[in-house]
Amino acid sequence: LKEDILTTPEFEKATHDQFVFVELDFPAKTKLPEEIASQNRELRQHFKIHAYPTVIVTDADGNRLGQGNFSGSETPAQFAQQLRNAA
Repeated sequence: LKEDILTTPEFEKATHDQFVFVELDFPAKTKLPEEIASQNRELRQHFKIHAYPTVIVTDADGNRLGQGNFSGSETPAQFAQQLRNAA
């Protein structure tokens, strides 16, 4: 998702100034600093994340508005539209 969609120029152009992206990572082979790992666990529990990747759209206060469901077949522009629709 990150490589195929989120970091592409097409996606960045389609979402410019519309979203702030926060990435929670749970690496299997690398140990995160405990402060970051703890924060990620709390957010995973708060948003009830059970599968990866999960893309959640929230308002500025962190209230869940919707979710982007990445299937792997979307273009960057299609996924950007999906996020706008969720918002």
